[in-house]
Amino acid sequence: MTTTASADTTAFKEQVRDQITAASPLSGRGVALQLAFVVGPRRAWPNLWKATIDALGSILGRDDGAREWNARDGRIIDLGLHCAVDPAAGDGVTIAIRASAIGEEVTA
Repeated sequence: MTTTASADTTAFKEQVRDQITAASPLSGRGVALQLAFVVGPRRAWPNLWKATIDALGSILGRDDGAREWNARDGRIIDLGLHCAVDPAAGDGVTIAIRASAIGEEVTA
């Protein structure tokens, strides 16, 4: 998946959410999550991971009555964050997501 918006904007979260809407929340209580980012040299990639996780409600689920960006991130018990810098990426960000719980796997 790709994004172009600044990570501190709602547009960034919307771009992530809109690209994973077909996903269903993983079952169980714990989730292993791997996020890999390809960014340009001007991007501060540590700013990207929290906004990305906030937008993963369709994978992590949300509690009843929770607001849009309140994904059940407390379910993440194994987290890997990866980054590669590619000067050709410019202001764009490519994100690969791998999430699994109780033998189920989702890749986006």
